[in-house]
This record gives sequence, C-alpha cells and structure tokens, in this order.
Amino acid sequence: MQGKCITHEVDVTAEDDKDLFIIEAKYHNSRGTRSDVKTVLYTYARFLDIKSNKKKDINYEPWLITNTKFTSQAIKYSECQSIKVTGWNYPKKESLNNLIEEKNLYPVTAIPSVNRYAREQFSKAGIYFASDLKRFSSQKLKERFGIFEDLARKIENEVNDFINNK
Repeated sequence: MQGKCITHEVDVTAEDDKDLFIIEAKYHNSRGTRSDVKTVLYTYARFLDIKSNKKKDINYEPWLITNTKFTSQAIKYSECQSIKVTGWNYPKKESLNNLIEEKNLYPVTAIPSVNRYAREQFSKAGIYFASDLKRFSSQKLKERFGIFEDLARKIENEVNDFINNK
C-alpha cells in the first residue's frame, strides 16, 4: 500500500462494517521468542504512513498478529496507542491459542508424524490445518502426496486420534 513517504508491503487487510484493518503478521519459529516493543513501533509507523495517504472517510486500524507472546512493554505501548494486537495468551479472550482451540484450526504441524516433506506437500496443496487431513486415507496420502506407506498410516492414525481428542 502506498504511504505518504514510501510503499509498504502489507500482509493482510480486513474490513468489518466500520473499520479497515492494516494487519502485520509476524511468525517466529523459535520457542521462547517474544514480540517486543520494536515490532509494535514498526507496525505503528507503517500504519501511520499508510493512513496519512488514504481517504479520510475510512477508519483505518492497525493490527499486529503473531504466534508468540508479547513483552509487557509491547502490550503497554499497543494499549496506549490503541493498536490491536493478537498473540499467544493475549488478549485473554481473543488470544491466538484461544482462537485456534475455539475454531479447531490446529496446524498440520500439530500432528507429530508430519515431517518436513509432508508439510511441504500439504502446503503446496493448500492444506494447512490438521482437520483438513481428516478427508485423506493413508492410501490417498500415499498416492496424492508421495508419502511412504508407513508414514501415511501413522499420519492417518494420529489425525484421527488428534481430531477425536479435541
């Protein structure tokens, strides 16, 4: 999106009946990583530049979504500036982990036997959620994704166990 100063790569935009959300999505692979105030500041600065170049009759809102926890300073700043943030365990009722559980949107990586190769094949096919694997028998996993028979059986069993226990 074009800002007043520069063009910004925006991860997601979303609308509801009154707002246009400019969403920054941050994904971290390492356990224990926290999203700190620098990430919130960066998100807010981009938002301000975009907002200053847009129509005045639209209510623009910044939103930072991450798979990590926020530092206390990041939360303090986001609350002060009215920046919507969604992360692990924050905010309490709309945290990422609560949304995942409520909507049953567990990623395929929640299935223990899904290795790198299987994950890449699923991703290429647009399959990101464990519940999406429910429709594939081990034979279909083998045929469609080129997964070895033993692994395909393990994935099928783990998906069934996982889905039935959630």
